[in-house]
Amino acid sequence: MVDWDALSQVLAVNVSTLQEQAIRILIETELARLDHEEIELIQKYHMLSAVDLEQAMQSRIVPEHPGWEDLIHWEAIEDRRKALKELLRNMSVMNSL
Repeated sequence: MVDWDALSQVLAVNVSTLQEQAIRILIETELARLDHEEIELIQKYHMLSAVDLEQAMQSRIVPEHPGWEDLIHWEAIEDRRKALKELLRNMSVMNSL
C-alpha cells in the first residue's frame, strides 16, 4: 500500500496533487496500451476502424473467424478509450474550477 503522506513529503507535492497526477499517468498509460492494440488490428486488417471491419465482414471481404472476435475486441477498445478520455476531460474541468 502506498503511504501518500510520506511520498508527498519526499516529492514535495501535496497529497491531492500527487494522487491526481498518479491517476492521470495511469489513464494515459492505459490509453497508450489501447492505441497499441488498435494499431495491431489496423495492421492485421488494413482497416481504420471497427466499423470498417464489420462492413468488410458483412461484404465477405474479411472472414468471419477470427473477424468477429477481433471486432468485439476492437469495439471494447473504442469504448474503453472513450470512457478514459471522458475521465481525463472531467479531471481537467474539475481542475479549472
